[in-house]
Parts: sequence; structure tokens; C-alpha cells
Amino acid sequence: PSVVFSGTFNPAGGIYNAYAKYHRVATITLAAPNTWTDVEFDLALPSDQSFGFTQLSSSTIQIASASMVEINGCTRPHWTGAATTSVTIASRVVYSNDAGVNWSEARCLQAVDSRENGENEVGTLRFAGSIKAVAGTRVKLQLHVSNVQMLFAGWPSFDNPVSATINLFTSGL
Repeated sequence: PSVVFSGTFNPAGGIYNAYAKYHRVATITLAAPNTWTDVEFDLALPSDQSFGFTQLSSSTIQIASASMVEINGCTRPHWTGAATTSVTIASRVVYSNDAGVNWSEARCLQAVDSRENGENEVGTLRFAGSIKAVAGTRVKLQLHVSNVQMLFAGWPSFDNPVSATINLFTSGL
């Protein structure tokens, strides 16, 4: 549900900042190398949500009001190919201020790593930064690999494994 405030907003507990966290639990297998692919989130826990963000589709999050939005998160690359294979993995956050007609890459919300992988190698690729949003800004997390044998998967020894997570916070209304 959307909430619109006019005048002064004074919650009982003090300043209230909007936040949301979205996860991809299922393994992500990219269809083609060297192509940006949207992450489709499949878990949004009520305890990880306040107000100010809406999941419009499995891959698109909308920001309710104009604000500076801090965005961070991680992806979990998992190599399934032969040992000593070099591969590049990358993630980026893109945003749109025109209902998804045009998308721009957010500065400093990119992460990239090149590695020569061992068999079944796993890792974590983190990203963090911010964007200046207008009411209705849309956000996506995208992945890119140079070899599709690089999957994104939660590590099974964790209690709550995820392939990717994105966190969004505002600095106020």
C-alpha cells in the first residue's frame, strides 16, 4: 500500500527511514555470456520491509518518494566449470526515472571481479552506493559473466542461503 504525507511527519519513535530488502534464493543460471541479465527476486520477508519501496515485478523495485537512496547488497558466484578457467563476473544497479523506458547505470553501484577459478569455487561479490531518486524511480540489479558456467547460488552450509540480495534505505522522507 502507498502512503502519502503532507505537512509534518512525526512518528512516535522519532525519525523513520524507509527500508527494504529483497533476496534471490533460487540458483541463477545466465542464458548467455557477456550480456546483462536482470536478477529476479523470489523472497521479500515482511520483517525486511517498512514503507517507501514496492516490488513492481520479480526484477523491478519502485521508490515511492524523492530522496537519496543508499543501496547495497551482494551476489554469490559459484563456478561449475573446469579448474583454472579464467572468468569475469560483474553486477550493477540500474535505475529509471521514466517508468522503465530508459535505464542508467548507477555510478559506484558496480562490482567486478576476474579470477582463475578452482573447481567448485564460491565467493561473494559486494556492491554499495547511492542514487538520487525522484518519486517513482525504478531500480534493478543485473548480472554479467564471461562464461555461463559461473552460476550464482547460495552456499548450502548457511542456514538461509541466497544467490543475491539488494538492500535499499532512504535518508528520510
